[in-house]
Amino acid sequence: MNINPINESNMIKPIQLRLGNYIYSPYHGKRMQVEEISHKFLVLNDAMQLRVWLHDYEFEEIPLTPEILEEFGFVCINKVSFIFREHTKEDDNECLFLQRTEAGNDAEWLITYTCNSKTADLKCTVKYLHELQNIYYHLTGEELEMKSRLSAASTFQIAV
Repeated sequence: MNINPINESNMIKPIQLRLGNYIYSPYHGKRMQVEEISHKFLVLNDAMQLRVWLHDYEFEEIPLTPEILEEFGFVCINKVSFIFREHTKEDDNECLFLQRTEAGNDAEWLITYTCNSKTADLKCTVKYLHELQNIYYHLTGEELEMKSRLSAASTFQIAV
């Protein structure tokens, strides 16, 4: 089996991941979701729920782009800013604001978080989807899900 050389600058280690994170598989040419994590291997699912075992040198981080942010429910405010609002309870209004600090696919995004009218400038930046997913989880205790997955799950539950 021939495996193409991997861009080491985009390599990711299993310790950086949580269950549910999305990463890119160059071998399969697509984005996949982490289902299981061990020291040397990951079990990943693609949209068709196929299990794939990958060594830690065979997958890459997914750079944050406006298209990726929109897939995960962020709304574009202007060319460099996106907002994500989550109304979890009647009295709870959470908002995650991302602002691009530079142009291009290697851009970093500055994070501001608001909950119950209290704003926290986190003074941190993210470049990759799994980093945003992890920060969102630590701030809210909830997973940051892809909109299309949520829509499919809702449709399935209604149809049953």
